[in-house]
Amino acid sequence: MIPAALKEALLSYYTSIEDRYKGVQLNEKYPYLADELVQLAFSKEQKREHILVSWVLEWLITNAKHLSLSMYLIEFLEIFQYQTHESKRRPFAKLLYHHCRVKEYRDLLCRKEIDIIITCCFDTLLDAIKVAPKAHASKKSYTSKIIKIGLKMN
Repeated sequence: MIPAALKEALLSYYTSIEDRYKGVQLNEKYPYLADELVQLAFSKEQKREHILVSWVLEWLITNAKHLSLSMYLIEFLEIFQYQTHESKRRPFAKLLYHHCRVKEYRDLLCRKEIDIIITCCFDTLLDAIKVAPKAHASKKSYTSKIIKIGLKMN
């Protein structure tokens, strides 16, 4: 499958759980497309395929566990920090929440990453109109652990 065919396949999907699972199956069938999926999800463009692939990426990482956000964390944080589209902020907030829930990943965070994560959480709480992105940014266990790590680094 070539990237153009990947975009065409994504455009036939919706945000339903069944279609997200189709994206997971697509990744299982063509694992070499993982980087292309990540690049589409991290794109600053707000086209339908970029939004849909961010939902598929969330499913790949959080449920299917085919990918790890740690491989793309720096790039992810840079993109998430300036993400304004709410349909992309929700899966991004969920990805960040799930990443930071794992102690091994939290222990590997540097000061700059922690600062960006805290900024993203508070920006999401203050800016997001819809509740879904706020739900993941405001989870007490998540934000308090990240803030504690940040305070220990001072």
